[in-house]
Amino acid sequence: ESFYDNLYESYSIKKEEANKVINPIIKNHFDDNLKNFLEISKSGKKYHVQFEKEISKIFSNYWGFYSHHTGHIKRESNMGGGYSDIFVVPVDKKSCALIDAKAIKNYSLPHDDRLNMINNYVPNYRELVEKFDYIDLSLNFITYVSTSINHKSKIHEWCSIVSNECENIPVSAVSADDFAKLARRYKGKVNQTKVINTLAKTGVVQLKN
Repeated sequence: ESFYDNLYESYSIKKEEANKVINPIIKNHFDDNLKNFLEISKSGKKYHVQFEKEISKIFSNYWGFYSHHTGHIKRESNMGGGYSDIFVVPVDKKSCALIDAKAIKNYSLPHDDRLNMINNYVPNYRELVEKFDYIDLSLNFITYVSTSINHKSKIHEWCSIVSNECENIPVSAVSADDFAKLARRYKGKVNQTKVINTLAKTGVVQLKN
């Protein structure tokens, strides 16, 4: 609002007039970002770190979450395990979520990924709360973002099993395509609750066009 106020005071340009110019530029910028994200999602393990970073940027730039890329962070040398790829916190700073990025086609939530979440990422998330100077964040949901989902696999069942092992925290899986649809549909901090409600459900997330 201060931008619009300054624009009007300096040049007598009203908000509605400014938006006619600004909105198409913003739309093209976001659309280009999502095209890049979808291309990277298909690149496989070669660009898996960039895939993680792009997902983190969508959480922050599209929806206004505090989003931290954490998959590369090492725990202290005498400790095993690690952290999820991305750690996100809503603006109210009362909860958090763990995001795991999988630049893999026909993803099925295999055994090793389930064990990592159950035995490492969820037990260790409080260390991330402390590391990034948050206070008493409850874990709200877990989401796997992959290139595509193998709907013929037992991924729905695996999501439920991980959820049961993690004190019934919702565990979802979403394809890059549906994740991009979610980004297009709910841009802006005001839509954080809608994003959370969509992802905080156990099973595969699918969005209609």
